[in-house]
Amino acid sequence: MNQEEFKKLLDLLRDAGWDPLICDTDIPIVDNPVFAGIPHETGNDTHDFIKIPRALLSWIPELMVRVKGDSMVDAEVNDGDYVRMQLEQTARSGDIVVVVLGREVTLKVYYEDEDGNHWLVPRNKDRRDIYKPILLDGRDEDIIICGVVNEVLRKLPRISTKDVMKELREAKKSLEVNMAIPESRISATIRALASGITIARMWYAVFRKMVDRLIYKEDDFESFCERIELEVPHHKHLPTVEEMQRMAVGSFAKSVNKWDENNAPVTGSRYKAYKRLAEQTDAMLMKGEGLD
Repeated sequence: MNQEEFKKLLDLLRDAGWDPLICDTDIPIVDNPVFAGIPHETGNDTHDFIKIPRALLSWIPELMVRVKGDSMVDAEVNDGDYVRMQLEQTARSGDIVVVVLGREVTLKVYYEDEDGNHWLVPRNKDRRDIYKPILLDGRDEDIIICGVVNEVLRKLPRISTKDVMKELREAKKSLEVNMAIPESRISATIRALASGITIARMWYAVFRKMVDRLIYKEDDFESFCERIELEVPHHKHLPTVEEMQRMAVGSFAKSVNKWDENNAPVTGSRYKAYKRLAEQTDAMLMKGEGLD
């Protein structure tokens, strides 16, 4: 992206109300994590830098530190997040602070109670048995408020293309399933298939595929039987609700693509005939294949 393209992008974002800020200022990132959990001993600090828009910075020095632990999840500070903190030693009740206790460092909510006692309070209601409020008053070690957190940043992970493709396939399948099927094609499909129905129960394969295509609900046997009688009133093997219900067992109670001969009410050549009939129904409904 060249400078002109970049300027156009900024203008486009501003016009859309996004108020973009250019990350043009380096602030240090401390490699050693700050623990949002049980206080841990600090080690030697080394750091990298991250660019932040200058407009977001104040005259007070700032650091980015990485959070480790889950004691602050209810404050939307998660393990692995980066927090931006101003390096100052004063805090007000409700501030999220980074505090050094002796040689240990932790991230908690600072709070002064009605008795004037000063606390560091975790925010994870599901793990109160592990994370307890820390009373600062009367402790032997030195207590230093390193800074007040004013922003939480987290890196977005790269999404698995496998997961995206799976969801996309499901979306395409859903779109195809919900595609409107003309009533004329439904009627033509029933009449075309009627000649291959040799026993009443075979109509179930037609019904099940029509359920898959959202033409009928799974238990709407009565409407289906009425439709068959309307379309082919003189057929020798008209379906009945009872016959349809007897077939809706095992894998036949599921979508046709989930039918399993090992758990079906028919097997062998009869199973193959039902499956073939269902596939013919689908081809006629969706593409009109086999219809004159």
